[in-house]
Amino acid sequence: MKKQVLVRTLVYTALLALGFHTAVYSQTEEFIVERKINDPNGNKAVGATVVIKGTTTGTVTNTDGNFSIKIPSKEAVLVIQHYTTSQVWEDSFEAGKKYVIKLAEDPVSEPKQVFDRVEEMPRPKSGDQGWFEYLAKNMKYPQSARENGMVGTVIVGFVVYADGSVQDVEILRGIGRECDQEAARVIAAGPKWEPGRIAGEAVNTRMSIPVQFKLQGAGGSLPDIKENTIAKLYGEKSMVVIGYLPRASK
Repeated sequence: MKKQVLVRTLVYTALLALGFHTAVYSQTEEFIVERKINDPNGNKAVGATVVIKGTTTGTVTNTDGNFSIKIPSKEAVLVIQHYTTSQVWEDSFEAGKKYVIKLAEDPVSEPKQVFDRVEEMPRPKSGDQGWFEYLAKNMKYPQSARENGMVGTVIVGFVVYADGSVQDVEILRGIGRECDQEAARVIAAGPKWEPGRIAGEAVNTRMSIPVQFKLQGAGGSLPDIKENTIAKLYGEKSMVVIGYLPRASK
């Protein structure tokens, strides 16, 4: 009898241990961070960019100011930016907990004058070719957008600050949530620029870039001539993202 009780106890203990290890494994296998972001005025920060520091992996908040992102470890740092403030939120977050982040206001003593025209326009430190190579390497055609036949030109506005950082990324013209978010994400995570200058002094300069999403074999897409005309209104050069319709959709 004692022997049977001992065996059952050992089996029960082993099952508990197995369950414990399974739970620990499932918790450490992936880390999901979910947050809501408000701007300095307490409003929903729609379109805020969230990027894992040191990478180009990120996402954009939805119309409710919420985001969800998978991070590689608990120590990963997220960098959050929104066009309502030049202040950048940078911190690590505990996975599994949900709370609201309120972005900080710009210091009152720090003027935020942004110029639309300057004597020397900002330029990528790697040159135009390096900038477009970065965009081509990192910008993807969202699968859901391809499946739905989403095409058109996204106009992304941003500010190149006097320190060369790219901030205040916003969608000036969108074609749909997935494509808009992808264009904003990649540009927000891009490398620094040489700032614009007036009388030799670095200043904050407003910029824009057209990102054209085109599908090969898509029926009923907007005429290229119309999209090209729209693109030229916002920049001499545009980024073109080519995708292909899923086979089942052709």
